[in-house]
Amino acid sequence: MLAEYGEVNSNFRLLTDIRFKLLAFLPIVAAVGAAVAKAGTSNSDPLSEIAVLALSLFGLTVTIGLATYNDRNDQLYDNLVGRAATIERELGIPHGAFAHRLNAWFAVDLGLLRWKVGHRTGVTTIYLASIALWLAGLLVATTRLVWGSDDPPGWLYGLAVAAAVGLTLAGWLVVAHQRELRRARMREDARDAVRFVREHGRSAAAGCGMFQTTCARLHGSGDVEKMKRRADFYTDLSVDELAHYMETEPSHREAAQFVALLVDLPPHWIEDVARGRR
Repeated sequence: MLAEYGEVNSNFRLLTDIRFKLLAFLPIVAAVGAAVAKAGTSNSDPLSEIAVLALSLFGLTVTIGLATYNDRNDQLYDNLVGRAATIERELGIPHGAFAHRLNAWFAVDLGLLRWKVGHRTGVTTIYLASIALWLAGLLVATTRLVWGSDDPPGWLYGLAVAAAVGLTLAGWLVVAHQRELRRARMREDARDAVRFVREHGRSAAAGCGMFQTTCARLHGSGDVEKMKRRADFYTDLSVDELAHYMETEPSHREAAQFVALLVDLPPHWIEDVARGRR
């Protein structure tokens, strides 16, 4: 367990290192790209405008890809924190650095906006600013191409920049809303799945279509047949064989581990949700 704790900490540091390397290079690359785009737009040649358009589209695509990669890293990061906290408690260190990780307790009240002082607020701001910058370059280049040979009026540039900022914020709000809906649905499905296993047992759960559907939804794939195959596999194992995958004594933990094996989610998270801690 101590060896695993060391590996968890090592992976935690690695993800943190990757995050800050991305944050170090992303604003610089975005600023350089904006400077190149500005130089390109000073030339009325349509080929220059197309080059700027292609550069902005490429920069926007790459930035969205990096933001997606960072969001996935956040999921792994949270899982490592949860696993490290579980190990600390099982080792008899209930007040460990992960078991009692400091909450982001401060927020700046700006009236309609509440600015939370936390890592993810800063990271999200940098990614949103980079996306808005690339999107502005894309819209400005498109405006110049559509306008033709004459230089567009200044207000049109301002409108393009405002549209870029507005679209970026709107996209962020849509994604944030969908994430919250997904989290709420996952918590509900995790509670239902664990409750069913505890009330009816693993064998009955494996053969129940409602349980399989709940697990498929919790997994995110919607693949009911895959959940059925997995449930049948673990149900058919002997007690000694099953002990290599999970605890076999009836409890919240045993039920959570069984569900976790099916849906590829951390058992400590499923157990916490089922018992009302999350």
